[in-house]
Amino acid sequence: CQGYESIIWPGSTYASIDLSGTGGLTGQTAMRFEGHLTNITASGNQWILGGPTTTPLTIQILSSNLVASFYSEGSGQVCSGHAVSISGRTAIRFRAQYRSGYCSLETWDADWTNYAVLTQFDPGHTFRLSRAYSIGGVNWDSNYLTGRIAFVRFSTSTLAFDSAPPAHQDPAGNVFEYQFEGNLSERSGGTSLTYSSG
Repeated sequence: CQGYESIIWPGSTYASIDLSGTGGLTGQTAMRFEGHLTNITASGNQWILGGPTTTPLTIQILSSNLVASFYSEGSGQVCSGHAVSISGRTAIRFRAQYRSGYCSLETWDADWTNYAVLTQFDPGHTFRLSRAYSIGGVNWDSNYLTGRIAFVRFSTSTLAFDSAPPAHQDPAGNVFEYQFEGNLSERSGGTSLTYSSG
């Protein structure tokens, strides 16, 4: 799945989408967010997924780790922060999920090798996915992503651990998916991202 475009984050910029008024995305017992990052530097604090307020999931590069944090509708943060080392890696595929009571974070190198996974069992939670999201940064923090995003996908469907890594041509996510093919359009015709400066 090489040859597709990606979006470059030049610093102090992020893209946002507001799904807070979208119906049918509350009380979710499963979620999956995945994507492909290139030209990254595993250092500092860099936002990949966040929002202006609490979102069900955040993804950050913190020091030499990729970190996923999960937030339920009623219990605040669940599981603990999931950190997988990406030290020395400049391109990764990743998948964060809440599936069958497990929080998980999986990573692969861009060529689908070097698989790593961290899981924690914390059952009984539901998640509100109808939130406002931002990609590549947040409007209340100056720690923006430096690198490129080839695509990101958010879905209420999940996959078994150690399934095939996320790929550009996989079925579209039903919450949102952005492939950055020269634009900020949503793959299935949903809400486009809005590009902002910090």
